[in-house]
Amino acid sequence: MIEDTTRNQELSEEWHRLRHSLGKLQIHYTASIASGGWMISAVEASIFALYIPFGFSVLEHVLLELRDQGSFPCKSSQLGKVMCSSKSALLWCDFDFIDNAREIRNGLAHEQVVPTTKQTFLILDKIEEELTAWRVLKVPVKY
Repeated sequence: MIEDTTRNQELSEEWHRLRHSLGKLQIHYTASIASGGWMISAVEASIFALYIPFGFSVLEHVLLELRDQGSFPCKSSQLGKVMCSSKSALLWCDFDFIDNAREIRNGLAHEQVVPTTKQTFLILDKIEEELTAWRVLKVPVKY
């Protein structure tokens, strides 16, 4: 749906970097547990939750690009407002989930409320589902 193929590729690569980095973190996390690093399990949710703002950053970049190319009107650049403006113009897979996840991101960023690891991975998977539906990604990215 992004008409500028170069920009679409840049945004796709942004998501690939996130997934690649997350995959490396998962490998290191698993290795540290296997080698007796039991303390790391105490901060597991906090470590993985750091990827939520990165995921929303990619989503925001995509939405701003779609707005700028004229896919929907919106004067604001704030994520929540851009999302709401895009709701009727874009085919969202699960707008309500992503909007609730945006609130979880805000809780993490502003109130240090850390979601569970399971929530974090579900949020990232759901963002990826949107990016795939909008053809920013050809297929879901797994590392």
